[in-house]
Amino acid sequence: MFRNIDYIISHRQPSFGAGILAMPYAIRSSGILFGVFLIILSGLASLFGLFLQTKVSQFVTPGHASFFTVAQITYPKASIFFDIAIMIKCFGVGCSYLVVIGDLMPKIVHALVKDSTLAEHPALEARNLWISLFMLIIIPLCYLRNLTSLKYASLVALSSVGYLVVLVVVHLIFPDEAIVRGPIKAVGPTSITEFLGSFPIFVVSYTSQHNAFSLINELRDKSAANMNKFISIAISTAMVLYMVTGICGYLTFGDNIISNIIAMYPQNVSSTVGRIAIVFLVTLSFPLQCHPCRNSLNYIVHFYQTSGKTDLNDEFDEFDDEGEERRPLTEDQEDFTNKSPEGSGPPQIVQDQTDLNDPNLSPIEETPSKPVAVHLSTQRLIILTTIIIALAYSIALSVTSLGLVLSVVGATGSTSISYILPGIFGYKLLGTSAEATWRQRTYKYAALALVAFGITVMVICLTVVLFLNK
Repeated sequence: MFRNIDYIISHRQPSFGAGILAMPYAIRSSGILFGVFLIILSGLASLFGLFLQTKVSQFVTPGHASFFTVAQITYPKASIFFDIAIMIKCFGVGCSYLVVIGDLMPKIVHALVKDSTLAEHPALEARNLWISLFMLIIIPLCYLRNLTSLKYASLVALSSVGYLVVLVVVHLIFPDEAIVRGPIKAVGPTSITEFLGSFPIFVVSYTSQHNAFSLINELRDKSAANMNKFISIAISTAMVLYMVTGICGYLTFGDNIISNIIAMYPQNVSSTVGRIAIVFLVTLSFPLQCHPCRNSLNYIVHFYQTSGKTDLNDEFDEFDDEGEERRPLTEDQEDFTNKSPEGSGPPQIVQDQTDLNDPNLSPIEETPSKPVAVHLSTQRLIILTTIIIALAYSIALSVTSLGLVLSVVGATGSTSISYILPGIFGYKLLGTSAEATWRQRTYKYAALALVAFGITVMVICLTVVLFLNK
């Protein structure tokens, strides 16, 4: 039980971070009442997406659920688009972490270093200098194959989120005289374009779907009730923290709020400690985003190298060879490569048990009963990691708006991962049997509605962010 709690906390961390820093700014764009509604709506939509992932995970070998394996029994030829979505989300969030470092480190230095020293060395307050210096810490961690060693460090870093929430609440109750509060919108947004431009911040703040399958695989008790309990705890916790931070932060600064709330507090000990804690959080979080980004990019490269010929396989359709519709696996099905004697069970995917980290791994094998496990060679690991780091670093140096980064990521990668992909999987796999209950059919069409909602959010919000919200 405690092992599972540690795991869910450590894998929930990347979803906080930059999202919670921008939550008061998102509420500014929507008004308090409507902002609270959007926090709840986005949380429930994300919760349903996670719920669908727990459902579709029953259709693959227990312990081996992933976007890749589920894609092979739904839309194998479209699996590349799933990896593109994951790559965009993880890469964009990683960029936002570097932007946060650039925002906060100059303020930390200003609080810790004497004014006379800063006058002699003004470069110490340069955001690009600190982004570059922290890259020296981040880069070695990104080249690791296994990030298990960062698990407990990330748990410590997660405590900075709790400190931030306390800091925001205390500054509302005991306001600093140096804080100038602007007007407050209680009911709704004054600008529809500004609202639509910031709405993706609500979406990206809940995005943890890329880690959900890993959580499902790691849970000892894989019952539906247990899995639903953990995802409910995660989303509910995030929802409460976002509402508290968003409302208190907005009430403190009003419309003067910017997209990084902790950068706005006056220089004092409590604010400096909070900024240091957040910098520590995002520094450790960047490698946790780089790792899945690199894996997805590896699949994309493999797809193009093979010209998309590894279908993995066309036989994994909605029906098996005997015409029976695909059904979830049951606990007593021990052989996942063959049909049951009566022919009533579908051929299921078996994940390769080979250790992909083994440098002596033989070349990729493709068989009708097993999807391709794309090996990440040391050479490719170095090349892909270098590309990701270089691009993220370049973007962080040129983009200074945390809100802009989160809006673009939320409207693209996060919307795809949170709503569109789980909805597609749910619609394809759930409620297809002739014996399906009304509840199963409800899940099926609710999944379709989630897809429609995700596509609508993506198109409208991305258009506003890129072309209208100047």
